[in-house]
Amino acid sequence: DETIEEEVAEQKQQQPEQEEEEEKKEQKSNYQKTNLPSKDIPEPDIFSPSQSIMEIPDGAKKYQVTGSFKTHWKEYVQQPFVTKPVKIHDWKAEHKDQGALVDTIFANPAAPRRVYVALKIKRISDIDNVRETYRCRFHVYFNWMLTETEYLNYLEYSKTNNADRKSEWYPPFIPRYEFLNIVEEHLREEEEYGREGKYRVQRITDFDKELIGFDPKNAFFVRMKLEMDATFCEELELESFPVDVQDFSVVMREGWGSHKAIFVPEIRTRKPKPEKKDGGGDGDGKAKPEKKDERWKPSDFARVDPSFSVLDEWEFHNSRIEFRSSVPSESRSETQYFLLTIRFKMRRKWSVYFWNVVLYMFFITLMSMSCFALFDASIAGERMALAVTLLLTAVAFQDVVTAELPHVAYLTL
Repeated sequence: DETIEEEVAEQKQQQPEQEEEEEKKEQKSNYQKTNLPSKDIPEPDIFSPSQSIMEIPDGAKKYQVTGSFKTHWKEYVQQPFVTKPVKIHDWKAEHKDQGALVDTIFANPAAPRRVYVALKIKRISDIDNVRETYRCRFHVYFNWMLTETEYLNYLEYSKTNNADRKSEWYPPFIPRYEFLNIVEEHLREEEEYGREGKYRVQRITDFDKELIGFDPKNAFFVRMKLEMDATFCEELELESFPVDVQDFSVVMREGWGSHKAIFVPEIRTRKPKPEKKDGGGDGDGKAKPEKKDERWKPSDFARVDPSFSVLDEWEFHNSRIEFRSSVPSESRSETQYFLLTIRFKMRRKWSVYFWNVVLYMFFITLMSMSCFALFDASIAGERMALAVTLLLTAVAFQDVVTAELPHVAYLTL
């Protein structure tokens, strides 16, 4: 009996160990099945954010753009798509029968998602020469085309959500934006479109059809608005101070990686108002029909309004927007990201420094010449005292000027 009890106790001790070993073997087998190439397991078209640029599936490599945005901008702007017949939610506005299948354009899930960006700069203020920072308030519009799965997900939510309630639908894909040179964040808010919530599903019919490569009237986009107010850093180049020109920038990066999402300009068009002519054209007082290239004009996707900017000693010169890709070797995961850089070229008002600094230093230096008028040997000590006093005055004034500038390792103008 004692022997039987010892064997039973030993079996109970070994049972958890055996179960743990079997579980480890099963996990190892599953890992090998999912990681080793197999004909039964197809390569995924959608990839996770942790995948690097070197791990892009073969089915998606053909959609990758390898050149720069400057030389291959048409390939960057055009969203690869597929056309599928589906039921649409705005069948009344499109004068369609309820439940009718309509050919709709969807984003290809295997291709990087084009995020069409438009922005407006509202205010630039608090430019600090010593800390090399400035404050900027702006809003950004993000627009991206839905895939078929995402749109069906939206339709399913619309059926269960009451039309009188605010929509709380979240798209399966949302751009990941981050600001690389931000110092302090004062406001970051994704604004709502009334009952449509933060993410409005709509048709954007005034996209340039020839440039984006598809008919925007047959596609659905998600539109999101970001309101941003923050302090950004910018290294100043002060070799030519105080007659210098500086570039103040905002660098925004798409966090998914360029294999999944890229920033591109929002290429929209606007129709100009027709000009009525009295007695022109066919003699009936009507305007002549406009040519095709005159009817639709490109709309600015970026605007800067310096009306409410507090620039003090600066004046706004111009601005530019840059789209580019990062270098994969700069990332630890060797992932390539897409960057959007907004640059404001500001020109310093040099007249302020001329009247308040240069002119005063000129008079101090001119007064030092009066030492040569004291040539009598009996007052040589007073001449030396005058020279030293003026020197100390110039040094003290120089300290005041230096306090207005950052500590740089070179001489300024």
